[in-house]
Amino acid sequence: MKAFSACDVLFAPTAPGTAFPRGYAEDNAVGTYAADVCTVPVNIAGLPAISIPCGADVNGMPIGLQIIGRAGEDFSVLDCAYFAEREDIFKDTGRKYTGGASDTAQSKAQSKAQNTAQNYKAREEEA
Repeated sequence: MKAFSACDVLFAPTAPGTAFPRGYAEDNAVGTYAADVCTVPVNIAGLPAISIPCGADVNGMPIGLQIIGRAGEDFSVLDCAYFAEREDIFKDTGRKYTGGASDTAQSKAQSKAQNTAQNYKAREEEA
């Protein structure tokens, strides 16, 4: 591949947006599948890749970075991801993903998930 003639790995987004809030997939299956647009071509090509968090949006939701390597060179991808984690190369982005959504985003997601659960329960009772 010409893309790897000048580098060992490529960086690309993992998804077109940030992580979905809890409960999103239940209400929007098409949107969930569409988010795979950045990873599917890499899988079809048979290239090794890994996704790591590289920061967070204003709501504290993680932004994913996909590290893609040459076919058969999984070690390059893993080495690069390990380096990024060890050296904390994304520390200057201003927003660090801490493993969870902000209180506001999490609260909104929980409310939406509760509403979805109530809607499903109401449908079952009607049937």
